[in-house]
Amino acid sequence: MKAQVMILTVFLTLSGAALSQQSNCFGSDAFKTCIDASSGNTYQIQKFGNNTFVNGTNSSTGNTWNQQTTKIGESMNIHQGTAADGKSWNITEQTYGGMKFINGQDSKGNSVNCVVTQYSNSCSK
Repeated sequence: MKAQVMILTVFLTLSGAALSQQSNCFGSDAFKTCIDASSGNTYQIQKFGNNTFVNGTNSSTGNTWNQQTTKIGESMNIHQGTAADGKSWNITEQTYGGMKFINGQDSKGNSVNCVVTQYSNSCSK
């Protein structure tokens, strides 16, 4: 459960939920660079149609990571990437009504299966 919450947090951060709040970003909506001096992370974000690409590096550790998100219609996003440890991960996010279903695999090979509503967040192994 802890790994699922962590990957969900990382996923939401990389999706942009926290980038603009914690980072100094410059550029356009189509291409921007964000710098988070407190963590040492620098991100490049590129948007092409329904695809968003994020490439990051940490100046302190030298680690790199990336994520690609593809939006399909109004209710599905497919996220995939490589974590700082070099291992791949993938998440499919589908929205039906007021519920969001998040399924996939984290970079440690663990399954991620979550249901998110306005009232609760539930993840199972």
